[in-house]
Amino acid sequence: MMLSLLKWINLALVLVSMVILLAPYVNPVYFWPLSITGLFFPWMLLLHVIFLSFWLYHKNRYFLFSLGWIVISWNNLSSLVGFSIPDATDESLSVLSLNCHGFISPLTGKPPDAEAWKAFIANIEEVDFLFFQEFPPNGKYPGNGSAVAKKLFARHWPHQYINRGRLAILSKHPLSDKTVKYFANGVNRYMMAKAEVKGQKINLLNVHLRSNRITSMADELAANPDINEKETLGNMVEMLRRYKNASIERAEQAGKIASLLEKQQGSLVLAGDFNDTPLSHAYHRINTWLIDGFREKGMGIGTTYQGKLPGLRIDYIFFSPDLFVSAYRHRKTNYSDHKIVQANFRLKE
Repeated sequence: MMLSLLKWINLALVLVSMVILLAPYVNPVYFWPLSITGLFFPWMLLLHVIFLSFWLYHKNRYFLFSLGWIVISWNNLSSLVGFSIPDATDESLSVLSLNCHGFISPLTGKPPDAEAWKAFIANIEEVDFLFFQEFPPNGKYPGNGSAVAKKLFARHWPHQYINRGRLAILSKHPLSDKTVKYFANGVNRYMMAKAEVKGQKINLLNVHLRSNRITSMADELAANPDINEKETLGNMVEMLRRYKNASIERAEQAGKIASLLEKQQGSLVLAGDFNDTPLSHAYHRINTWLIDGFREKGMGIGTTYQGKLPGLRIDYIFFSPDLFVSAYRHRKTNYSDHKIVQANFRLKE
């Protein structure tokens, strides 16, 4: 009796999980509820692994239910879990992207001091290109170590493009054709520049798409489980409303970027904070034109967000097909609720 019930639960899970796989292909402008299902992909994957293990343990053919879904969703799985080994090369360029949260620690609310700035920059000083989102306003580094930060950043990346809209590209190589474009909401934007490396031009595109603005509400619900039912329902409805509006805007913003990519010529590196998962329409629009660095050379779990909504990969580095990705990694930092993502690349021979 119990096994029969679990069989039907497993089947129901497969059906629900199949619906989730449609999320990247349905524009939230036309049907937004499907966009929110992509957030649950990691948990669906975990449940399928549990069912698969359970049926294999009992030597039951029902293991084929979850195994079949995992096989079908393999392309999506590879955007969350990496199985690649970095290539050893001394001739590659490197790029790093970070939503730096103004370099204010989400844990302490404080910026780095002078010694912390030195340690942070020492860990990244070999990187050729830095892409920052939520950069300190007007490039004014916070805290009593600001002078040290400004000096070290200028020393290692003398070619800088910093916009008051809180995007920044810092480079070891000369930059030209610098521009910033705002999306329709007047808040989110993308930044472009051309880097010259040994006589060759590489297009750089730094992107920050619309935030959901629901993290603080989720934190409040988690911290106050005893608030009355009416207030809880009201908060959940407001969270859904915000997510709906944000997912629609991100789809439109990604469409603008995709139109730009369609016309773009030459080598290109795109990096930034999408505020959306690989099972989103926004990601799908960009991944249609470019190569996801994590899928090429990522290893392990690819989550990049360190907040209280776990399992989210929302920060990316993409490359045009003429570029070869030789390494990709991500690591934590104390001064953001996002992880640092970093990749090495070179021109294909």
